[in-house]
Amino acid sequence: MQNARAMNRLLTMNGFRFFFTSFHTGAINLTLHLISFGVMYVGSIEHNVILFLIGWLVINECGHIYNYFFLHRRDNPLFNPLRMLPYQIVLGLPATLLLLKVFHFI
Repeated sequence: MQNARAMNRLLTMNGFRFFFTSFHTGAINLTLHLISFGVMYVGSIEHNVILFLIGWLVINECGHIYNYFFLHRRDNPLFNPLRMLPYQIVLGLPATLLLLKVFHFI
């Protein structure tokens, strides 16, 4: 029952709050996010699509996956990276497109 309730909270204010706070905790997760932003920045400046995508889709997501499998040991379905995909699409995709526009990538 708790799993169903957790999955049904998609795109709610509590879900957004969770996305910006609890979901992005942990030293390794934050470190990987910082590294990914650096890689995305360099990819943007160099107009290197592969480098940008590695930073955005690989390094960034490794932090979420680490939190789910190691920090929370899959005990809490709220930390499932797939659950956060709608938030990443609604928030991350527009921010990424804006970043790409600022750096004259698109």
